Amino acid sequence: MFKKYKRIPISTKAILLSQKIADDVGIFEKIRPFNVNDKIVVRYSSDDKKFYIRDPGEDEFFANIGDYLIVGIGDYYVCKPHVFEKLYEEIK
Repeated sequence: MFKKYKRIPISTKAILLSQKIADDVGIFEKIRPFNVNDKIVVRYSSDDKKFYIRDPGEDEFFANIGDYLIVGIGDYYVCKPHVFEKLYEEIK
């Protein structure tokens, strides 16, 4: 039988993967990685218009322009904007 759960309110960090970021990443070469921090590497491919995210020790995954890249507890994940906007609000 299903049980009911509610999301524990926590704060997190996220970045909207925009066209501006794609342009900045790929300004000098077709695929150019940049470090978000010491751990994660993001590159943008203008061929298929996707961000490729690599976290050492994890598989590479991708995101589209408009998706959010979220810092989780010990990992990173991608969230579609319509889901993100329902679950999160900016802390000012």
